[in-house]
Amino acid sequence: MWYVIWSVSVYRSCSLILDFLRLRGYNPRNSAKGVAGGLTLSPERMVRYRLIAQISGIEKGADKKRAPFAKVDQNWLQLPLTGIELKVLIALSLHASWTKTGMGRCYPKRETIARECKIQVSQVSEALRKLAELRIVTVVRLGRKNIYYVRPVGETIEMPPSNPEPFFAYLKTQGIRLRIDADGSLHYAPDSRTFEQSPPLLKAIFDDYLRGLRGAKIVDVMTESAFLIPQGPP
Repeated sequence: MWYVIWSVSVYRSCSLILDFLRLRGYNPRNSAKGVAGGLTLSPERMVRYRLIAQISGIEKGADKKRAPFAKVDQNWLQLPLTGIELKVLIALSLHASWTKTGMGRCYPKRETIARECKIQVSQVSEALRKLAELRIVTVVRLGRKNIYYVRPVGETIEMPPSNPEPFFAYLKTQGIRLRIDADGSLHYAPDSRTFEQSPPLLKAIFDDYLRGLRGAKIVDVMTESAFLIPQGPP
């Protein structure tokens, strides 16, 4: 007798579970394509699931990308910046690499910054000029391409000057000078400091100029700034 009662109870429980699953949109009969023991989502519910997944950014099989993260210094609020200039600075911080070796480096196009800040390209250029003037950002100008270095959060020191001539003149004031031999090779001048003895940022900017400017142009610029000593002794 107890066996009959137990069987009826199990049957009723299974029926209730199946009814509940059907109400939730599951189809227990399709075991070929089913999941979780032959249960599948109905087409209507699958459409809803995919729509929610797309909105939530968790579409199955899609790479999960971290949201952009900008480092913002509270000292920026105390700087004599307009709203547009502050927006451009934050946009650069969003693009900047803040890894240990990134040093706040980025190279977005001015059109990209203008689109993100919802301003004109001319306003971006003016804001970049002001940020470079205040030495918050170093602009490495390589023809039509610019590379930007944003001052690290918490730092109050001035960034190196922008543009090639002022930058190489600045290197000279830091005790770094090079000489060029007859074969065109570069070496440290006598009594010069090395880049290894200086902040890594200076070497990073120097390398950008070496890669970005043509050979004759870079030599002319370094010579005019008295950073380069022509044909020194070995």
